[in-house]
Amino acid sequence: MKIRSLILVLIVYLSGCATTVKNINLDNLNDPGSKDGLVLMSAGRMNSKGLLSPPFPFVNYRVFKVGDNGKIEREQKKFIMGEPWDALYRPFGHVGGSRYVFVHFFPLEEGQYVLWAEERGSYGAIIPTGTGAMFMPGSAPKDTGNVFIFNVQKNSINYIGEILTVDYNVQSLDGFAVNDELERDFKFLLKEESDSKNIEVKKELASKGYLIRNRN
Repeated sequence: MKIRSLILVLIVYLSGCATTVKNINLDNLNDPGSKDGLVLMSAGRMNSKGLLSPPFPFVNYRVFKVGDNGKIEREQKKFIMGEPWDALYRPFGHVGGSRYVFVHFFPLEEGQYVLWAEERGSYGAIIPTGTGAMFMPGSAPKDTGNVFIFNVQKNSINYIGEILTVDYNVQSLDGFAVNDELERDFKFLLKEESDSKNIEVKKELASKGYLIRNRN
């Protein structure tokens, strides 16, 4: 599918559900009348070199649909956390090795979408002091302007790649890599949703892009 040119319209950041999604109705994907496909992807960061090196930034991704007019729609479809909640009991991510990566899968209606990358902010903290406690405010997420464009086809599993932070500067597209780790990520999906083996898998890696802002 030809990638449409993207013109950003003013988008209100809406709250959304974080992936990974559990207990998906896979039977719906095999229904000829269904308009949905399943997106399979992974996201995370390379481990920085050296014990004393600070880690590469966490990046969250907001999913928006691209309308027929080529503009990004206002409604946020999904929210993908760079470090999801199950990181509490998966200190090496879902895959281990030299990458701190988590696998995500979720249904979307057939069409074209963007993953809008934002550098994750830090959480506030309460620090005990000798006479009480002191609150240290966190920092807000920072828009990177970077997007990853992908397509969803109905009645299939759509693999869009591993999106990896590979540098400290995530304001640049050079701070990201899109890799083909289908075999690894599909194995993870099979462990979570064994019936996914009966659904056709289509691979089309997400394309890097940068948002063109139009505030008129």
